[in-house]
Amino acid sequence: MVFLCSKEKLQKNSYLWIIQIVLFWIAAGYAGNQLKDQINFLDSKSFIVITIFSTSLFLIFLKPLATFVTGIWKNRKIWIQASNGIMILLVILLSLTNLPLWALIITSILLSLSIASSTLFYLFLNEQSFYRIYVLPSVWITFVFMTFSSTFGIYLSNLNIVIGQKALSSNLTLSIILILMLASSMALSFFTKENKNMVQVFDQEILEHLPKKNNKLFLLIYLLGFLLALTSAINNSLVIKLFIALNLTKFNLSDESIYLWMRINDFIYLIPTIFASIISYKILTKIFEQKYLIFINLFVLFGVYTAMAFVQNPFVFIVLNLIAGISFNQIIYSLFSVCMFWNYRARKNPVTGFYGSAMIGAYFLVEVSQNIISELNLGIFKDFSNLKELLEFRNSFDTSAMNNTLAVFDDATTIIMSIACIIVLTFILIFYFMSNKIFADYVKYKMATQNLKVLIKKRVIAKTKTKFDVESSIEEVQENV
Repeated sequence: MVFLCSKEKLQKNSYLWIIQIVLFWIAAGYAGNQLKDQINFLDSKSFIVITIFSTSLFLIFLKPLATFVTGIWKNRKIWIQASNGIMILLVILLSLTNLPLWALIITSILLSLSIASSTLFYLFLNEQSFYRIYVLPSVWITFVFMTFSSTFGIYLSNLNIVIGQKALSSNLTLSIILILMLASSMALSFFTKENKNMVQVFDQEILEHLPKKNNKLFLLIYLLGFLLALTSAINNSLVIKLFIALNLTKFNLSDESIYLWMRINDFIYLIPTIFASIISYKILTKIFEQKYLIFINLFVLFGVYTAMAFVQNPFVFIVLNLIAGISFNQIIYSLFSVCMFWNYRARKNPVTGFYGSAMIGAYFLVEVSQNIISELNLGIFKDFSNLKELLEFRNSFDTSAMNNTLAVFDDATTIIMSIACIIVLTFILIFYFMSNKIFADYVKYKMATQNLKVLIKKRVIAKTKTKFDVESSIEEVQENV
């Protein structure tokens, strides 16, 4: 973390902001996982309803709204401060057990309102610390601290779910600590300065010297984000997780060991990507241009998905998932950095917000489909629809039944991972022909930032000269009168 922030010339204001990111996203990771745990205890009908009216559905609409509204207000902090307040309420609500369906839907809406601020954390750091110029440090510093914090929050939630079943006091204690953290985050926000002049697109005089916006190009970027997120959603789908668990049963592992390996599989998709992102930003971007880093990760991702389509060993599959997580995040957030620089060149067009909506839309599509099919016990889910039922199935049926079920899941995994491969190939084809237009002047990142610095400097000098000339004219008129 220290290595990531070194030589970035961050000011005190920036470090205060990073502390707020950590405090808020630990609570967000915790709250999101607690909500997921409560949803898992619903009956089938209620589960399908909450799946449709989930946090993801509301985020699709709220992410661009958050970016657009705070841009109009020229105030990113106000939504983030409100998010802290809402998160405090969420922690209190989720400390209660067995919430009814209507309460869970309200909680989902509140959570979506709160975490819709995710894009704003990136934009604030870029605007206030890097003056809308240096998008790469803004994206990777925020990503690393946000991912680490939310992952730690999920870990605390999992720990609380296990311990809280035996000791109610631990649940209460953790909730109080999180509330104090969120209150501290909100208090720090009042000491964090926000220059409202930075919360807007560049002046028209600067835009005239930059590549012009193209709404069709923006739609293409959203499509790429959707396609890539779709492969990630497929790779982390229920079918794949049950496939891994089924193969783990072949090693005669205990139920507790299988649960442990499945948790490792979940965390391994996130934690290594933190360290990979630090190395990528601090070292690899100095060697390769961003466009070529995306190409490298795309081919790695294609190779990994191809291997996943045929590998049956669960431990190899988990290692491949680690590599897939690294490559996916490198691509998706590199594209996000592209959206960020376009965000300041397109008036009243929340490019980063729409990009986030496209990603979430892909996850929502897979989540709704698999949850409805699994809860109705259709097709591949006719014998079991979650890990608990799978382990019960193992203990109730003979080896022949398990082998038949494993063969069905093996075929299903081959098909869906092959689909993921086709999607990645489509992405590569589009990106090959359109990458230069997507990156525009940022194809040469150093040259683009230097050019932008010169344009902004000239604009500041012009504004200052104009103001001086106007004041001189007023003084002259007053003297003549």
